[in-house]
Amino acid sequence: MRRARRTLEHRFAGEKKAEKIADRKFATLVACHSSIRSVDHIGEMVNVFGKNSTLEHMKLHRTKCAKLLAKVIAPSLMEEVVKDICENFNTVIAEESNDIATWKQLALCVRYLSESHAATVTHFLGYIGKRVCGV
Repeated sequence: MRRARRTLEHRFAGEKKAEKIADRKFATLVACHSSIRSVDHIGEMVNVFGKNSTLEHMKLHRTKCAKLLAKVIAPSLMEEVVKDICENFNTVIAEESNDIATWKQLALCVRYLSESHAATVTHFLGYIGKRVCGV
């Protein structure tokens, strides 16, 4: 983890703080409303129409966007979600499904009343798969 963080910090060391903030906000926007594959094309348009601003020099492409999401944004969001879940009542939802092949899958979600969002929030935690018989 330390090595990955150093590598990431080294890679983005030459950027100004305003450009780093713009990159993070743009990466979050793309993750919420689009696919990461589109960031190359959207980034070019932002550079063209963002003349004389911080956006003119933004260099955000798929690889950098994915790294920002995985190494910077996701950990901070996870901390926020864990804190929000721990402070409130929550429910774990488990749903089993059988695949037509030889797999059983268990989908796990957590639902809780979030004070920060003032709403009921559901987060998908992931699948647990198990092979039930050998072929």
